[in-house]
Amino acid sequence: RGELLWNGGRAAVLDSRPAGAGASVQSCLVELGALRSGASVRARVDQDHRAGCAAHHSATHLLNRALREVLGEGVVQRGSLVAPDHATFDFSWPSPVSEEQLTEVERLLNRQLRRDLSRRVELLPIDVARTSGAVALPDEPYGDVVRVVSFGDFSRELCGGTHVARSGEIGLVVLTGSRSVGQGLRRVELLAAAAAERWWEGQRRHLAELSDAVRSPVPEVIARVRQLQERVRRLEREVHRSRELGIAGGGSAIQQEAVAGVSLVVEDLVEKMERRELRQHAEQLLDRWPDGCAVVLSGGQILIRVSDALVARGLSAGTMAQAVCQELGGRGGGNQQLGQGVIPEESHRAAMATVRTILGSALEEA
Repeated sequence: RGELLWNGGRAAVLDSRPAGAGASVQSCLVELGALRSGASVRARVDQDHRAGCAAHHSATHLLNRALREVLGEGVVQRGSLVAPDHATFDFSWPSPVSEEQLTEVERLLNRQLRRDLSRRVELLPIDVARTSGAVALPDEPYGDVVRVVSFGDFSRELCGGTHVARSGEIGLVVLTGSRSVGQGLRRVELLAAAAAERWWEGQRRHLAELSDAVRSPVPEVIARVRQLQERVRRLEREVHRSRELGIAGGGSAIQQEAVAGVSLVVEDLVEKMERRELRQHAEQLLDRWPDGCAVVLSGGQILIRVSDALVARGLSAGTMAQAVCQELGGRGGGNQQLGQGVIPEESHRAAMATVRTILGSALEEA
């Protein structure tokens, strides 16, 4: 790709294809002036476009060899697409390529870039080329003399395309995916050189945005995302359970009733909270029912807070918590004003009745 220039005119070269006997045919778009037969023109190659194509083309040669090294000699190239900003490589293979295999191929390929292998181009008789181990496309018509492109001792193929002078010029190759494109046919997608660098820059930017979104350092992002996933699943279970209980909203369920003239208030929180937060909820309940008994449930935790008036009557929140937890298959304790413990999460529904019974007994004895 490039352009043709002449006196008073310019044409963009959109494509160039061999026409045999050393000639080529260019598809052009005249952008200025008129191009007439016999005109003297000057050709100028788009160097950036050429460099991108060369890097991706050479990368497909190295990929071909790397696939054979990792998967086996059964790998047979069936085609490729080379562009300045990406490439694809199709090959025969009966099964999916695993992520581990793809990573191993990518690692081996980039190792050849660091070796900075020199390119060697030879014109050889077809029989000599095949005997020398050069890889050819099956069913591809070749002439009596072929062009063989090698990179060090790693890759050797019949090829007429443009390539980098040394493998180190490619800099970096990223294999972005592998998929099926037909029965027994796989396709590997790759980025090389500047395109690979831009891809990694984008990945790093996305990771930084994700780190900010979950408020976690980059090395801890995966663990944090898994925590959030588990939290979402837990909340979904809680919402489902709340709906079964007929609770609107889903933030929490507050039930209040009188037990022997004392307000018993139970709040069942959907989201699992820290004990400090449970105590804050209990204090807020006592603000609304100052002479009562507040019970807060959250993710298998139970916290009981009794008012000063009930403490004066001889009730102990710690004793109640111990009795409730034992009844429900957990454990608990505390002091006169504040009791806490753990119970099976599925016993939340039974907690209200259990607390009611134990509170009633305590009030009878007071």
